[in-house]
Amino acid sequence: MTATAPEAHAAGGRLDFIPVLEGWRGYAALYVVLHHCWVAAYFPALDGGLGRALIGGGPAALDFFFVVSGFVLFLPVARNGGRFGSVSAYAVRRFARIAPAFYASLLGIVLLWPLVSPDLSTNFFTWTNVQALGAHLPFLHHVLLGLLEPGLLPGFEGFRVNPAIWSLTVEFMFYVLLPLVAGAYFRRPFLGLAVAVAIQLVWRGAMWEIGERLGPAWDEREATQLVGQLSAQLPGFAGNLAAGMTAAYLYVVLSSGAARGLLASAARHTVAIQMAAVALLLATLVLVGEPNADRETFVAVDVGVAYATLRNLVPALLCAVIALAAAAGPDRAAWFWTNPFARWLGRVSYGMFLWHSIVIWFAIRQLDMVGDGSNRLAFEFAAIVVPASALLGWLSFRFVEGPSQRWARTVIRARRARVEPAATSPDRA
Repeated sequence: MTATAPEAHAAGGRLDFIPVLEGWRGYAALYVVLHHCWVAAYFPALDGGLGRALIGGGPAALDFFFVVSGFVLFLPVARNGGRFGSVSAYAVRRFARIAPAFYASLLGIVLLWPLVSPDLSTNFFTWTNVQALGAHLPFLHHVLLGLLEPGLLPGFEGFRVNPAIWSLTVEFMFYVLLPLVAGAYFRRPFLGLAVAVAIQLVWRGAMWEIGERLGPAWDEREATQLVGQLSAQLPGFAGNLAAGMTAAYLYVVLSSGAARGLLASAARHTVAIQMAAVALLLATLVLVGEPNADRETFVAVDVGVAYATLRNLVPALLCAVIALAAAAGPDRAAWFWTNPFARWLGRVSYGMFLWHSIVIWFAIRQLDMVGDGSNRLAFEFAAIVVPASALLGWLSFRFVEGPSQRWARTVIRARRARVEPAATSPDRA
């Protein structure tokens, strides 16, 4: 009989790496790229129905990234019984994981500016861009850029060339927060999830109320921008990240064989759970994508609590359920997430995410691919942007992310080598 993934790990495999999550990350990146190709083509009708609504739900892919981050980063904590371990080693790993590739993409924008600039300028180093660059380097662009000048957001992250990178501010803040809450969360993972969901809903509701109150006094566009920026800060995704963390905890419980009752029973029906959750997820994406089906409503979509719950929280919870069920089930039940293509896509996904909007702007500026709302243009964008961003993602993985992560492992091993001999010295015995 084929061993389940947790059983394989318990037998001596790695419990800090789950191939299913790599596949999830890859598919989420592809979903983001295709959605932005559709937007760049100016919201073409496609099939005029479910297909168009589904591609319109593409922003939910960022919610999947947050779930995967929560799962991956909390997994070692859950595996180690709530002990976080060395914060300095964690900081080195996290920096090596996201910073070098991110900085490489920023450098790419600077160097390619005359070819990709949305406003046709040839000089990158305006005072606004220099200020924005200073906000990007510490990963605080999504917090600080709105303070530079009125109306600068949304969209100025990535200098309007790469606005999707706003989410890296949320990721960075989660990295900083996690060591502070990990131990307490491990002791009460379900209470932690409930509290995080409540924080997300209250935050979104409060931001909506602020927008309602400011709307009559402010320019409506500026009020909408402010609400959008504030809603998309870390508290607005607390439930997404916590869903991944709780899924990681449950995965370790299943791995240890300590699951009882309903949880153990559910682990024997992972295929059925995946199928049901995927069906619900697709239905949810269609529902949240429908308001984005045309340009007129895309820019003014409701950001109230009800929509935000359906748009952000429900897809995140379903993503956590699917990822946990796939990881906890037999290998054959996880094939969709762990096949070679999915795994490769996952490895290059961060670079794809960082570079795809730059490729889109290159196509707009240099190939005159100006959005006309046609299906043909959407397919042309996809035919160019998907392979080009995948290639750039591979180059990023091969020459930036891989070396930087190897550097991190070298640094951590060197630190441990200096500490462990002192701790085990005969003089100290």
